[in-house]
Parts: sequence; C-alpha cells; structure tokens
Amino acid sequence: MHNLSFSYISSYISLILATTIWGFGFVAVKESVTHITPIQVLFIRFFSSAFFLIIIYYNSIRSSRLQTIKRGFILGFFLFLAFWTQTIGIFYTTPGKNAFLTSTNVVIVPFLYWLIRGKKPKFFHIVSALLCVLGVFLLSYSGDAFYLNKGDFFSLLCALFFGFHIVFTDIFIKNDDLINLSFWQFLTVSLISLLLILIKYNFVWFKNLVFIIIGEKNKRLLFSLVYICLFSTLLAYILQTYSQKFIKPYITSIILSTEAIWGYLASYLLYKEDINLPTILGCGLILSSAIIVSLIDLKTN
Repeated sequence: MHNLSFSYISSYISLILATTIWGFGFVAVKESVTHITPIQVLFIRFFSSAFFLIIIYYNSIRSSRLQTIKRGFILGFFLFLAFWTQTIGIFYTTPGKNAFLTSTNVVIVPFLYWLIRGKKPKFFHIVSALLCVLGVFLLSYSGDAFYLNKGDFFSLLCALFFGFHIVFTDIFIKNDDLINLSFWQFLTVSLISLLLILIKYNFVWFKNLVFIIIGEKNKRLLFSLVYICLFSTLLAYILQTYSQKFIKPYITSIILSTEAIWGYLASYLLYKEDINLPTILGCGLILSSAIIVSLIDLKTN
C-alpha cells in the first residue's frame, strides 16, 4: 500500500514537472528561432530525441514491425506540420500567446474524431469550442480592434495539426508499442526537416550553426537547444510516460492543459510580456474550455 501511494504521488509530481518543462520550453524555442531557422530547430530537436531513444531502447526498436514504421511515418508527418507551424508561429508572436493558442487542440480533437471516425461531438464539446473561440478573440484583442497576427494564425494551424496527431495516435497506439512508434515518428520529423534544410541550405547550414554557437560564443542559443532537446523532448517524454502508468488519461489531459499557463508565466518573467484584463480573461476561457471537455468526458465515461 505504501509503495502504491508513493507511485501515485511520484507520478503526479512527474507529470506536473513535465508540464512545467514544456511550458518554459516555449521561451527556449522563441530564443532559438531568433538565431537559426525554425526548420533547423526542428531537425536538431527530433534527431537528438530519436538518437537518444535508439540508444536506450535499441533492442526494442530494431524489432519494429513494418506496420509500426508506416504508422510512425503518418504520425511523424502530422507532428512535423504541428511543430513547424508552432515554431514559425512563435517567431512572429509571443511565447505566451503561442502556448495558449496551441492548447486549443483540446477542443478541436472531438470534431476531428467525428470527421475521421464518424463519432459526433456532444453538446458540451460545442460549448467548449465556443468558449475557446471567445478566448482566442480576447487573447488576440489589441486596443480597440481584433488583431490576429501571422504568428497567431500559424499557432492555430499548429493546434489543428496537433489535433490530427492526437486522433491518429489514439487509433494507432492500441496495437503498437509506444516507444517504437515514438522513435519512428521522431525520426520522420527529423528526416523531413533535414531534407528541407538540404534543399535550401545544402550542408553550409551545419557549418554556420557551429559558427553561431562556438564562433560567436552564443551561450543563449546553446542553452536553449540543450533545454529543448534534453528536457522538453527526452526528459519530459520519459516523465509523462512513467506518470501515465498510474494516472488515468482524462486526469493527465487536465494537468497537461496547464502547460499554457507555464508558457505565459515564462514569457512574462523572461520577456516581460504584457498581461492585461483581456489577456487574463482569454487565457481563462481557453483553459476552462479544455478543463470542461476533460471533466465531462470523465463523468460520461
């Protein structure tokens, strides 16, 4: 009984820590894209993640089925689009807004599930979606006019692609190994990113990256990349995987929805991002819509 209680407590601590790491990761990504291109950030992030996974789980990954590899490619494609649009979005908007607009995928998922699986969304899904749209409006309200900038648009696209990724993950994960599926999707993201980099920059980009980090002694960029690769991807992923052994999915989704709060907090502390009444109300509505979906799903299921 004591060991079981410790496992539950440590699981909650692990998940909260992972969520906090991801929230502050928005700032690290923002810092990275001010020095190198978003596509380069994606390659570095996911190639390193795939590299560490194959070192740790080599025996499991080498025995992957062809079906797992194909599914990993599909997930990796949507994951690439999601992170690519998110990374572009964070370049043109603030980390806080990017974090909250990305979180709208929680209410997008039921409608995508209806489109793909034929299961209609319930009334509370529609109410939550309307709350979320209102929250996005308030978050994008500037002075006396509604203002949805280029970064906000890409952040919303990111939420859509994350929604597709979540739905297809739900379909695939029932018959596949989590680690193997994760490796192949990480590798897919890194290969697509590398292909686009080589088309545009050839191999000069790597030399330029080394010069930016070492030649210019850019410690901020180096720290940001290390944080993104080791903490936001590898460590946070392991923490979440461990925690979900003991915490039910709907509780997990509620805790993960607080990621946007940490993102805005990090943006406020490090970038002095403005926080006013419309911003607070917008964030509150978006977060409330995510929590409503999770809590009512808990009650109905």
